[in-house]
Amino acid sequence: MLIWLISPLLSKVKKKMCDSILRFSSISFVIRGVSKALKLKYCLQTRSSRWIERYENIFYAFLSGCAYTLLKSDWSKFGQHMERKNSIFYVGFSFEGAALGLGYRLRSSLKSGEFEKMYKRLSPKYRYQYYVGLGWWLHLAFKNQAFKYFEVERKLDRLYAPILYDGIGFKLSIFKFGFYPHKLSKAVERLGVGSERSKVVYQGIGRSLWFLTHFRIEESIRKIQSFHYSIQQEILSGLGIAVAYSYLDNASTPISKAEALLDETSFVSFKQGLAFGWKARKIQDQKLYDQAISQQGIRDEVEKLVSLVDYTEEVANNYYLWVQHTRKAIKQYKEDKSVELS
Repeated sequence: MLIWLISPLLSKVKKKMCDSILRFSSISFVIRGVSKALKLKYCLQTRSSRWIERYENIFYAFLSGCAYTLLKSDWSKFGQHMERKNSIFYVGFSFEGAALGLGYRLRSSLKSGEFEKMYKRLSPKYRYQYYVGLGWWLHLAFKNQAFKYFEVERKLDRLYAPILYDGIGFKLSIFKFGFYPHKLSKAVERLGVGSERSKVVYQGIGRSLWFLTHFRIEESIRKIQSFHYSIQQEILSGLGIAVAYSYLDNASTPISKAEALLDETSFVSFKQGLAFGWKARKIQDQKLYDQAISQQGIRDEVEKLVSLVDYTEEVANNYYLWVQHTRKAIKQYKEDKSVELS
């Protein structure tokens, strides 16, 4: 019923990937992933050609990155290859897909810490994407076996490792449960990862919502408000990340709408997500980042938020504190233009 969603993508995939994929039985799980994408059941009926085009480019970049790390043993030219295959705007999504493939390639050695050594061979600039992509692979492989996630997490960077749960949340929502609060809450509970990690799972669910609602901020917020208020803050954080990262070139419009719809606490959580998304973009491509925020006339605000992320990163010793410190810093700065974290 959603052939319209995926049909623009199929021609590209068929021409550039299928011949290679079919030769390698070891990557059959990629084909299963595409099959699940074809079965997306929760998109709205309104068809936006702009949304379809952006979705196609993001999904193709993700799959092409995944296929590359699965099919190639020499990854030294990965970035150059992805820039030839995708617009520079979408290259970051290729690195997320690459991490999924990397997780599969390293499946027998993930517990030894090989993942971080290997992703640095690709590019250290896409750190956020790597952990998200790893989360995709871990959920494909282990489903609700939380102890398997913990075994891998223990060997990763303490500050960034929990981001893998963002990838798990995104995958749960986009491919299986859509955005039904009861089903999602039960699915997160079945993961058995504990309350702190579950917050990051909900962050990933928030990112997925941006896609499931066709980049419509009003609809996204309406759906988020059907969750318990405390959970809403984590989902709004994920929504903010998705807006800043995937809508870098047009973020000002959904942001202004969000500000009108959210209370102060919720908007701070949303802005914290925005700040993390912009920070990722700035690290990855300074020129693209500068051009996008300057054209929208939001440079001063964006730069201030990113600077707060830099500051809170220095004082946080884990991802959960980093998120909370950033929200506190955003709130304090709004109130008195100063930041002091204890």
